[in-house]
Amino acid sequence: MNYRWILMVCLFCSCAVAKVKSPDRIWVSVDVERVPQYGLTVFCPGGKMHGFRFDEKKHAEYVLDDREAAILTFQHGFQERKQMYVERGDSLRLSYDGNSLQNTLKSNDSRPAITAYLAKAKITDLSRRDYALEFPAFLARLKEQEILNGKLLDSCRDELVKESDRFVRLERNRIKYTLGSALFNYPAMHAKMANREYVPDDSYYAAVRELFREDSELLCLEEYRKVLFAAVDVFVQREEAVYDLYPRTMKQMEYIQEHFKDEALKQELLFILAQGHIARYGIRNSGELDELYRHYVTDKKLLARYLAVYDSWAAIAPGAEAIAFHGEDAAGKSYSLKDFKGRNVCIYLWLNLHPCMQQFERLKQLQPLFEEKNVALVNLYLEDGREGWEKAIGNKQVQCGLHLFSDDVASFLKAYHYESHKVFQLILIDGKGRIVESHVPPVELEEMLKRL
Repeated sequence: MNYRWILMVCLFCSCAVAKVKSPDRIWVSVDVERVPQYGLTVFCPGGKMHGFRFDEKKHAEYVLDDREAAILTFQHGFQERKQMYVERGDSLRLSYDGNSLQNTLKSNDSRPAITAYLAKAKITDLSRRDYALEFPAFLARLKEQEILNGKLLDSCRDELVKESDRFVRLERNRIKYTLGSALFNYPAMHAKMANREYVPDDSYYAAVRELFREDSELLCLEEYRKVLFAAVDVFVQREEAVYDLYPRTMKQMEYIQEHFKDEALKQELLFILAQGHIARYGIRNSGELDELYRHYVTDKKLLARYLAVYDSWAAIAPGAEAIAFHGEDAAGKSYSLKDFKGRNVCIYLWLNLHPCMQQFERLKQLQPLFEEKNVALVNLYLEDGREGWEKAIGNKQVQCGLHLFSDDVASFLKAYHYESHKVFQLILIDGKGRIVESHVPPVELEEMLKRL
């Protein structure tokens, strides 16, 4: 899979780009002299990754609208990277030659001291042997490492405060909560390193509770969020061991609703859990979660953001009208969903990768069933470049169904919640243009075809 494809996936899987600057958002623009050969990517809190797509003027934009502040990591190609701190309302403008971010970057960065600090800062975790310590000694070692990691921040604090007092507070807590995750690893790691079973006692739960500080200002820190959710899970599991994902999420939401006092923090955490679950797994069998969220969350912005994700899944639920596709075959003939009116359609989204080739073998085996059930197999290629597609469809392994290429599949993939890490996706549509299933599990395709 080429790097340009990765960037395209990043584009429609990350935050949407807006052209209007707003004090409620963090806005970034980039101008280059030439489009970077291996792309420019920005890594954001929460594991979000956005690949900049440059227009004909070699200009690109990005908007982050769900954080009060963030450390953004810009990566040019595979090696060059630059970290910069931004706050809500910032309009960060970058420009470079497209060849070397390190040597030619220019910006309107108003916090050079913080940028210089980030270039040097490093948070060192505990070593494996530290987990062999008895718990009181482990806590002392954890505190010692926190102090060591904060030395650089202490040494330039006065200079950093002049640019942003908020950054200093956040960075102090970023260091603390990055190390805090070690607390949740301790039971399993101590048992392994000390070669004996460890059963958490009251002192362990007291230490976890100390990390349980309610502070909505820290929600922009991914490290704080992770520790908070890990702490919630510790106390949920202490009451009753729950292993399945959905009931576990429900228990976490119920615990937050019952035990948290800061209403703003409570609603944000409920949003993160509910929206995260729906975004990843869809709305099927999520009625309890949806009901709980709508009952307890009253913040209009959080409701709107949740509903946007919920409704996008409702739009591709079984029985919903199918979203149209457009593409051309090797001869240049155009096709869309309406060309298959009256026929069932199986859309296969694929890349030129081994797992996709294996799936083609399975689709070939199902050809008699496709014919029996009047199913048109439409293979929609996802990588950039018609030339690469023409070469790929010449492969003997892919000789089944109708092969189509489209220069613009991003909106189609976003609408169908395509997940890049799963590589391929099967979509089944009936003869009336209604969705049978938007994410057909490969092992269930045969049975679903038989039921058409």
